[in-house]
Amino acid sequence: MVVVINLFPGEVLQLWDVLQNGYWHARGPELLHQPFMRTIEWLRLPGDLVFIALGVLPALLAASLVYSTMWRPQMGLAWHPQPKSVPPQKPRLFPEQIAEPLACRIAAEFGDR
Repeated sequence: MVVVINLFPGEVLQLWDVLQNGYWHARGPELLHQPFMRTIEWLRLPGDLVFIALGVLPALLAASLVYSTMWRPQMGLAWHPQPKSVPPQKPRLFPEQIAEPLACRIAAEFGDR
C-alpha cells in the first residue's frame, strides 16, 4: 500500500526531475514542497495505519496473554513469590571441616569389600 500510493509516484516525479534538472534539484525543497508532493505524503497515512495496526496488535495480544497467565493460581505462577524462610546457620570457620576427604567418602559409600 505504501509503495503503490506514496513511494512509486513520488519517486517517478523525482526521477523525471533528475533527468530534467539534475540530482540536487530533485532532492531540494523546490520539488519536495510542491502541493502534489504534499498530497502524496498525506496519501501514505492509510498504509502507515495498516502497518502500525498489524505491528502493534500482535504485541498487545502477546503482552495481554502473558499478563493473564501470570496471575493464574492453578498454574502456581505469581509475580513476586515470597522466598521460603531459611533458619540462619552457624558459620563454619574452617573449610576443611565442610568437605570430608575423598577417601572417607569412597569408603563410606562402598564399605569394606
